[in-house]
Amino acid sequence: MALMTEEDKMKEGKELYDYRVRLYRDAQSWIKPDRIPVNLNMFAWMFFDAGYTLGTASRNYDIIEECMIRCIHEYPCDQINVTNSGFRNTFLLQDALGSSHTYAQNTDQVNAIIEDVMLSDEYDEYVEDSNKLLWEKVLFRLYPAAKELNAEQFAMAAKTMLDYKNARKRIDDRMRNEFGILCDNMLTMTAVNENERSMQSLAPAIDTFFNWLRGLKGIAMDLRRCPDKLKEACDVIDESNYINMKANYEAIGYGHDMTTPYDSIGGMLAWTILNQKNFDIFYAPVFKRYLDLAQSMGKQIICWSEGSWARFGDFFNEWDRGTLNLMVEMDDPYELRKSFPNICITGGLDTTVIGHGTVQQCLDMTKKSIDELGRDGGLVLSPSKMITFHNDATPENLKAITNFALEYRW
Repeated sequence: MALMTEEDKMKEGKELYDYRVRLYRDAQSWIKPDRIPVNLNMFAWMFFDAGYTLGTASRNYDIIEECMIRCIHEYPCDQINVTNSGFRNTFLLQDALGSSHTYAQNTDQVNAIIEDVMLSDEYDEYVEDSNKLLWEKVLFRLYPAAKELNAEQFAMAAKTMLDYKNARKRIDDRMRNEFGILCDNMLTMTAVNENERSMQSLAPAIDTFFNWLRGLKGIAMDLRRCPDKLKEACDVIDESNYINMKANYEAIGYGHDMTTPYDSIGGMLAWTILNQKNFDIFYAPVFKRYLDLAQSMGKQIICWSEGSWARFGDFFNEWDRGTLNLMVEMDDPYELRKSFPNICITGGLDTTVIGHGTVQQCLDMTKKSIDELGRDGGLVLSPSKMITFHNDATPENLKAITNFALEYRW
């Protein structure tokens, strides 16, 4: 039998990729799919499973590529990861700049310290010129040692960042073209040109301050001490995001063209600390504006949300089926389906069971999720939390789940 040529492999990869995009689109459009799409929702666990520490793997792009390819062969899936194709942090860049805020040495965890990166009295500066504030103050709070770098050393750091971006693109291209796997680097492009369909990556602006500039402690204080200043700064980001989102949608046109599994990606983390009043101020109007635009243009948004979103009542029932896909982390997906029958659910797999249950329990859980949540569309099967730590999964359980899900038909 003749060996497959590179051209044959590329054709096979493209056919698999197109098939998987269709699975996602059907599930999100509430069309009964050929089978349920499977998102592995994984980060560092794949490194440990291959015998590496996080500190070693995250700093070696060849090891990352090796682990990703091993992972999709051991645990067959349609999409390998939620963020950044298996390596979420630019550790080599941070090493080059002398980070004092993120640590991942020879351990199996990342410790990120976000405190006083931006001060509470600097919101006016952010509104006036955010780039000036970031380059002149925030940069050197994140990387104090960078103050001593000369021009040549800064140039090397810039090259490190470019190497990171090129490595991500190289790995993502291989995952897509050779294996037909959906990765996230290809899903968060924002530039539009006549040759490339692209996606908008967005989140309510308060997440920018919550995740990076002010942190949990800072935002909690600012919501009490200077909510108006926080809101003014958020408005700057939210308006820019909306303008870019609208331009992207208009350039692509109405509906989706099946080149990507979603049209926009959102993230909602700061809402985990918000009460109803602050949700109505910082999230509801922003997210409603995004979703109204998406629905009017026939687009689909997936939102990686942490915590519980059921507590915000009927807000998410305003949009038609086919517009919104929400990650389910802490809520009961079966209760959510009753309360929010218009929303596609990404979830259905309890990480506690994957990490500590039996193979049979995992198989029963998978079958129940597919039968009760996805029989008529509306489900992307995924672990409830990102599989990151050693005890988040066992190889036997994960293999049983993925093999069953990819083979099960009604």
